[in-house]
Amino acid sequence: MSDEEEDAFSYLSKLGLTPYEIKIYKTLLIYGPKSATETAKLSRVPQPRVYDIFESLESKGAVEVSPGKKKIYRAVPVDNFIDRKLIEIKDYKQRIQSYIEKQKKFKETAPYLWMIKNNFQIREKMKDVITNSKYEIITSLNYENLRYLKRYFIDAVKKGLTVVLVVFPDAESDFLKTLPDDIVIKKRPGSASQVIISDRNDGIINVESKEDSEGYALYFNESELIHILNYYFYHTIWGPSEIYHDFPEKPDLKFTTAWLSCEAINSFLKRSYSITGSLEGIGFNGPVKINGTITGTDLVPGFKQTFFIKDGDRIYSVGGKTARMEDIKLTNLVINIWTPGERGKLGQNVEV
Repeated sequence: MSDEEEDAFSYLSKLGLTPYEIKIYKTLLIYGPKSATETAKLSRVPQPRVYDIFESLESKGAVEVSPGKKKIYRAVPVDNFIDRKLIEIKDYKQRIQSYIEKQKKFKETAPYLWMIKNNFQIREKMKDVITNSKYEIITSLNYENLRYLKRYFIDAVKKGLTVVLVVFPDAESDFLKTLPDDIVIKKRPGSASQVIISDRNDGIINVESKEDSEGYALYFNESELIHILNYYFYHTIWGPSEIYHDFPEKPDLKFTTAWLSCEAINSFLKRSYSITGSLEGIGFNGPVKINGTITGTDLVPGFKQTFFIKDGDRIYSVGGKTARMEDIKLTNLVINIWTPGERGKLGQNVEV
């Protein structure tokens, strides 16, 4: 048996089959219905053990037996067997979760920081963060991880999310051409840390280790850590990169990050577009919603990233979640662009 076959069938142990049961089940799947004697020879399972194993496999729903004196044993198709096991596992999951919730003696509090080891677990966490995003995804990835996560980025774009990607020199140009034009792409000379920031709520930074070839990743959703990661990404990854795909000319671009909003606004203003925005944020007196015309930005590297939105006669300054000087701290923003002669539909301001 090849290593690949060994790995494929050994996983059945997680569904409750013993090594001998796996051998017999595999034999029947490959060679078809057989008698006990034939199965013992083909599987190399000791003859005295075969009957007990068949009885166990039958009770586990993996084997069926013909009636009569000369019994013939047949493997239940693997998809049927696994589907049945999945139903059992789901039922068990519900029962044990219900029991735990009734018996739990503590309140759960999320830690500020999780460490994730091995590449598979890191990629799975990245996938979860991407699929759970609602507004924007900011990321820098090497070619290997980008290939793995490509379909999830495509799904995110189809759902209307803003996806911003910085790639490194290992990303092949032919591969980048297969990505949707709606993904904003910048190319960075030289490598840097792999980062994902989702909706300014969740962050992952993949840390390469000289001692451990697979390295590890840190995952967190604490606001101050997200702020620090955003600052690092903007200055160390985004700043030195060159544009490959600019912000797409499409309706309802979504943002939760002030510096990225400013980058998009400046990009569209340079292309002579007018911009309208629907904004939610926190003003001096609490939550606000504003629909208005976005008039420009004020960027001071390392100090502030501010944009301005006009509603009626008043212009509001908008910064990030940690803003101290602006009128509004950004929660989320949806922008639309208009060519000269077109006109956006503007709503009414809520007093801040």
